[in-house]
Amino acid sequence: MTQFIQVETPILHNQALNSDEKLALSLIMDRMKSSVKRSEFFDRKRQAHYVIYSVDELAQTLNIGKNTAVKILKHLATLGLIIKQRVFSHATRIFLPDTKPSKNTQSLHSTITKSQKVTSNQNTFNQNKSTDDTNDTNNNVEKLNHDALDTLAAGLVQQGGLPKRLVEILQVYAFGSRDKLYEYASLIFKAKHAVSKRASRFIENAYSPFRFEINHLLTEKLTASMQSIIVNANRKAHNPNGYIMRACMQLFDEQANAYLAMQ
Repeated sequence: MTQFIQVETPILHNQALNSDEKLALSLIMDRMKSSVKRSEFFDRKRQAHYVIYSVDELAQTLNIGKNTAVKILKHLATLGLIIKQRVFSHATRIFLPDTKPSKNTQSLHSTITKSQKVTSNQNTFNQNKSTDDTNDTNNNVEKLNHDALDTLAAGLVQQGGLPKRLVEILQVYAFGSRDKLYEYASLIFKAKHAVSKRASRFIENAYSPFRFEINHLLTEKLTASMQSIIVNANRKAHNPNGYIMRACMQLFDEQANAYLAMQ
């Protein structure tokens, strides 16, 4: 029997992900739809549902090697799109930022149900709805967006290695939008990858100067400069994302060279 999965438009258009990563994330999101209906996939400590998607299964489903599957999951975690939790003697649990927990199981199920209701009723939202229902729905959507934003921010710090202060700045200029925060973070990681790849052609171990946990010159300068980079991009540039990307690449180059000069 042929099985279909939904690939959401933001994932499809996400330039930070390759085709296999887009499919992997979609597979995980599809499995989460089943997990939220089953109590055995509910983590009481985190107060959130999770999925189990092993490296072997992902490799077999996508017809890729195990090493590639490992890299895919690692990249998704780095970008804050999934949160991995290792459990002793058990398979790794995978959480989604959009399923950030409420205070208890009942409110979690309520939040998920309302989120699905908003999605399924988008095209008929103005039909047979009272003013009170509309206000309640808007409040629920606003809370979900806020929760998703906070969860992504935490993932960028914990899994992505970005300085907390830098993520706080990105949150301010995301203006409450999870997608905008994700967009800013993606530009930083893409710039880092591009400069690191270019440097690897000329020097050995080119990755170290671009690691946030190693090169503190890099994290300090990036944090100090990001506000002005975003402001100038939105005020002066015809292509703000291109401006941010170029500015970050230049900053990575300069601070990597400064780090190497100190060694």
